[in-house]
Amino acid sequence: MFRPARCRRSLLRFLTAAIAAIACPVAARADTVYFVSKDRGALYELNTAGGGITQLTGTNTFPDATALAIGPDGKLYIGDATNGGSIRRYTVGGGVETVVTLSGANPAFAGSPVSPTAIAFTPGGAMLVGRNPVSAFSGYPSGQVLAVSGWAGNSPNVQDYTSGTSLAYQTGLTVAPDGTLFASNTVYNILAFPPALIGDVVKFDGTGAFQAVVASGSAGVPGPAGLAVSGTMLFSASSMDGNIYKTDLADLNPTTNTTLFASSGISNIGPLAMLADGSLLAGYVGGEQGRGNIFMFSTSGSLTSTFGGAEYGAIGGIAAVPEPTGLLLAVAGGAVWGLSRLCRRRRA
Repeated sequence: MFRPARCRRSLLRFLTAAIAAIACPVAARADTVYFVSKDRGALYELNTAGGGITQLTGTNTFPDATALAIGPDGKLYIGDATNGGSIRRYTVGGGVETVVTLSGANPAFAGSPVSPTAIAFTPGGAMLVGRNPVSAFSGYPSGQVLAVSGWAGNSPNVQDYTSGTSLAYQTGLTVAPDGTLFASNTVYNILAFPPALIGDVVKFDGTGAFQAVVASGSAGVPGPAGLAVSGTMLFSASSMDGNIYKTDLADLNPTTNTTLFASSGISNIGPLAMLADGSLLAGYVGGEQGRGNIFMFSTSGSLTSTFGGAEYGAIGGIAAVPEPTGLLLAVAGGAVWGLSRLCRRRRA
């Protein structure tokens, strides 16, 4: 027998619960975060809501993990500086495979190791790889950001992507939604006393052509490393003083457009990742303090959480996967559809 009042009560209870869940977004969703340990050579998953860390691969799977990114296929791509430099692929719940050995994929690099220092993907799905062009002992290295074509198949090829200027140690890459590339350009100044990391952040258009220097070391961006971009704001982590700097891209003066955003309290941070709500994660790369830590900052620059520990050593890379914001509503829609079917069956 069909009872419309009972169906209305069931639907009301469901919608009340759904609205309560929507009003509590912390419980409803959180970002999935991955990081690689350079010291342990392993990949981990970090629960930023509870602080739990799960090891996903064996120790020394990546003997010298130097970069991490999430591909458009949802798989994880890890830069490994050993054996001539390579890009490895990890499938969640699956295994690890080598995508490309960088020094062997282009005759120009024959016999010369290519150390991957950052990985990013363009909106069109191209894989970009930052690198340390030559040994720091040779002075000021120079080279280009690389593009790996065919990375999803069995015939990858490596070519220069950027043009118009040479880059030194490319410790950070980030790509804006329109394809604009930002790259850290850092050198180790052996002439300074004491020796120090210096450099700037360079902008390239969607074809890799040089556009401008958007943040300069003279404006207080010492040793720029990991990068993240949100709208007209560019964030850069400093491997020299442990701070995060904020650059207003609407201000075209690279000597005045950068200000201090946050401080980790330690001397060296490198990898940088942004969560869906605008929070930033920065990883330890060296120094006596903060070993193995990942620091979380609010959108105002306040330090809100610290994850990890000394056993993880230097953090080779951090990547965040925001869970779909529409997940809860999709579930709610399915349940409402189910309730309507239930009512129709009772009506029949």
